[in-house]
Amino acid sequence: MIFQVSIGIALFVSLLVLGMFYNSNAKKFNHRKNRIKKVRESAINVAKGDGSFNVYKVLSKIGQVIVNANVIPKKTIDDILRSISKNPEFNSGVFYIFIGAKVISLFLGLSCAVYLFFFRSGGFFSHIFLPLALPVLGMMLPDLVLSLIHKNYLAGVEKGMPQALDLLIICAESGMPVEVSMIRVARDMQQLNKDVANEFRLTVQDMQLISDRYEVFRQLARRTGLSVMKQLSSILIQSLETGTPLAEAFRTLSEDIKQEEMLRYQTRAAQLPVFMTVPMIVLILPVLFIVVLGPVAVKFMK
Repeated sequence: MIFQVSIGIALFVSLLVLGMFYNSNAKKFNHRKNRIKKVRESAINVAKGDGSFNVYKVLSKIGQVIVNANVIPKKTIDDILRSISKNPEFNSGVFYIFIGAKVISLFLGLSCAVYLFFFRSGGFFSHIFLPLALPVLGMMLPDLVLSLIHKNYLAGVEKGMPQALDLLIICAESGMPVEVSMIRVARDMQQLNKDVANEFRLTVQDMQLISDRYEVFRQLARRTGLSVMKQLSSILIQSLETGTPLAEAFRTLSEDIKQEEMLRYQTRAAQLPVFMTVPMIVLILPVLFIVVLGPVAVKFMK
């Protein structure tokens, strides 16, 4: 009896050891299989991405060909680079895209102008005015697009600064230095407002490259030209000169910005009846007249 029990226990232990060994090998095999599958999927995705058509790459290549061919004067190129560098949301690769977009839009404008002038018969507007206006519009269209993008960027920076100042208050009260505070704010604001995060990231880059902190903070104000950035720059410069605590200054600036934003919303709300006058006259009053006078008109017709 004891012999049979010992044999049963030995078989049970051996089966348990074999099961554990098989389970570990199966896990390793499945892990290896999943890794191979992920590698294959990533390779397929990379191959698809490399073969896909990208408008920006095409425009960039066209811009590089135009610039390398010395078709555009050097003074014009310097002016374009200077105007693009004023916009902090654009990197160096935007220059070639901008040149390529200008060339493509000018070519499309000239093509439409030639078609309207030689192959379409019409009056002064379609035969003379449009062929002259389309090439000019094609040359100005990339500038208008860049200007619109820059305005939206400035609006995003102005909209997200109250949240960034609240984060700066927390960082200043916890005893963080200015550079570490800006790094933390740039990282935390990346999900909330990318425009504000980009401004603080550029400031951190300037602080790492330029030893003069006064120049860094002046450049922070010059980059966008917004009043809130100028006030922030003056607070930081004043803190360097006099050693005033930053937390209280940031809190005062944040409250002022929030009050200005609330006043702006109240002004828009007060202007709402003026903007509603024309829709009411055009859309609502005719319906009211029909509802009120309609039955009377039906009675007179009978």
